[in-house]
Amino acid sequence: MAGNRSCADYGAPYVDQEAVSNPETQMSANNGNRLMEDVAQMTRVSKKVDVVFTTSSTAAPVSVTPTSGKSQWGTGSSYLPTVSKTATGQYTITWQTSYADALDGTVADAASETETLALTRARVTLMTNTSGYARAVPSGSNVVTLFVKNSSHADSDLLGVVSVWVEAE
Repeated sequence: MAGNRSCADYGAPYVDQEAVSNPETQMSANNGNRLMEDVAQMTRVSKKVDVVFTTSSTAAPVSVTPTSGKSQWGTGSSYLPTVSKTATGQYTITWQTSYADALDGTVADAASETETLALTRARVTLMTNTSGYARAVPSGSNVVTLFVKNSSHADSDLLGVVSVWVEAE
């Protein structure tokens, strides 16, 4: 999805030429304008992908299974990234490089488009009973590197639940 759009990028605002006679098959200009503005707002500041997983105390390398996740393109296992522990306290989170949007061609003039992932900023929350923190850094168009640190700021195998959400262009 292209970044920083406004409703004008979608042709809005529209004005009804005549009153909507069948709300099941017609959309009023006001409803269409609201829809376009909501869509435009999502291109500005929104998380594109997120994932939740539990850190591992097993020596690297090890694959970690996400417990949940979402993306703007959908939910479910096909939208989850792969998570790999690459060193003590370090994880690589890799999403697909692109996703097809939900317009699947079943409606006239609604062909699906492939949207390329371009991660820009990552936020992370670490929930643990031990003192420490986590930091997430985008390290490629579809990759985030996660660093888990103890209270002495050293890489650590702290056990906890990590939630990472990422913004993208």
